[in-house]
Amino acid sequence: MTKQKLQIFKVQVPLYGDPKALIYNEDDTIRFFAPITDDLLQSMDGQPKAFFYGFVANNSFHIKKEAPWQDW
Repeated sequence: MTKQKLQIFKVQVPLYGDPKALIYNEDDTIRFFAPITDDLLQSMDGQPKAFFYGFVANNSFHIKKEAPWQDW
């Protein structure tokens, strides 16, 4: 199995309405919507947006750990 390169992603959950989170990297070369799971909500710690080190594989987003706040 190939080791995935970690990137910083911004994760945004809607305040109401759409049941999907927007996830994208800084240069917007990776952007997609993902279902909002209990694990994702727990990682977000009640915040509408947060930054995480992670990677995309098999059409899903994998969070490794929280990243420091970014200005983008």
